[in-house]
Amino acid sequence: MANARSDIAMIKIAIKQLGIPDDDGNQDAGVLSTYRQMLLSLTGKTSVSADVMSDRDRAKVLRALRQKGFKPMPTRRRTRRVKKAEGMLSQGQLGLIYVLWEVLGDGNALESPGKESLCAWVQAYTRKFNSGAGYSAPEFLPDQAAAQVIEQLKMWCRRLKLTWE
Repeated sequence: MANARSDIAMIKIAIKQLGIPDDDGNQDAGVLSTYRQMLLSLTGKTSVSADVMSDRDRAKVLRALRQKGFKPMPTRRRTRRVKKAEGMLSQGQLGLIYVLWEVLGDGNALESPGKESLCAWVQAYTRKFNSGAGYSAPEFLPDQAAAQVIEQLKMWCRRLKLTWE
C-alpha cells in the first residue's frame, strides 16, 4: 500500500460502513474507543496517521476490516478507450505477453524476470522481423510480430509444463 492518504481514507470509510464507534472511549480515564482498541490489538498503535503507522500496518488494518465485512465501493471512473494504431498489437496481446513472462519468471525459467529482461528477449527474438534490429519493447510490436512472440512464449511455457490460464 503505497499511498498513505488513500489507505487512511479507506480505513475511515470502513469504520463508518461497519459502524465501529470512535467516540465511545474516555481518553482522560485511559479508556480507548472500540476503534482505537482494534488498532492497538492489530498493530500496537492507536493512530493510522502516516507518521505513526507504517504502510504494512495500515494494510493489516484494512485486511482485518475486510474480514469484518467491509466492502469497498468501486470507483466510478470512466474508462477511456484507446484506439489501437493500425497494425499494432492490442492491449490484450500486450497483457498476455506480460502474463506469460510472469509465469515463466514464477516457474524459475528466467534468470531475471523483470521488464528489462523481457525487453531484451523481445529485441533478440524479433530481430528476424525487423531488418535485424528487433523491437526494443513489447509495446512497439506490430500485430504479426506480437502473435509470434506470444506463440513462442506459450511454447516455452508448455515445454516447462507451466500454465497461464
